[in-house]
Amino acid sequence: GLCAPLGGFGKGCPDQMENYMYLYMLMYIPAFPFLYFGMLGERKKRLFPRRVPKLQGVVFPETKPGERSTSNTGREIFAKAVEAVDPAAAAKVRKEKNWRFGYIKHVVNHLVTCAKSEKAALTIAQAGLDCMYNSFDFITEEGKTLKFGEALKTITDKKFSTHTIKGQAKPKAKFEISVPYKCFHTGKDHGELKGLELIAQVDKWVEHGTIEPDCGDAIKKVVQNPQFCDLRNEYFVLLGTTSAMGPFLVLKELGANIIAIDLDRPMIWTK
Repeated sequence: GLCAPLGGFGKGCPDQMENYMYLYMLMYIPAFPFLYFGMLGERKKRLFPRRVPKLQGVVFPETKPGERSTSNTGREIFAKAVEAVDPAAAAKVRKEKNWRFGYIKHVVNHLVTCAKSEKAALTIAQAGLDCMYNSFDFITEEGKTLKFGEALKTITDKKFSTHTIKGQAKPKAKFEISVPYKCFHTGKDHGELKGLELIAQVDKWVEHGTIEPDCGDAIKKVVQNPQFCDLRNEYFVLLGTTSAMGPFLVLKELGANIIAIDLDRPMIWTK
């Protein structure tokens, strides 16, 4: 097929290997700009590497020299926790090579073991906490590394500071739950669903299997009892307060008292 257009490159018809070579050369021409700019990007990364922030405070433990694997650490904590009651289950956890995608069955087994008795649940919980305190590192401002449990006992001159922000808005005359909804299938934006409109949509979600029936019952119960939404006398501790899937904005709108814990970054606290 390439014989006629490539006839000028040599005498006779090129063999199969030559065909592949010419095809590769032709493909290189349109791909050259992408290769060139990709090369420039890699060169920029090497010449101007991103500054790695200095590790300080509580950090994941080293699993290998220079490596702090969150997956390996999480797997070992689960293993240590359940090992206190079921060593066989712990062995299965440690044998799981692909923990990132294979953890679900082990978490289910973990919960089943905890549910066998109050003693089992408390023993597993305590073993898991002990493992975390004994494995996580704490790096001081001077760069000294201690285990987290040891740091809590020995570092006593550092104190956390708190600050209270009191909302200035007037209390709402009526507290109610609302759910922003845009249909995934049609793209239609239904706005904020409230009251009977929200109840009707919840029933559809339950019917279609989008949510579990008990989830639907809980939402409808809150809709039917708007006094549940007045959270002015309730307190919530939020770890990672401004996380995208967190309830911070909803709780704030419902007047809750929020104990906010998050990273020390200006962009987070301006929220």
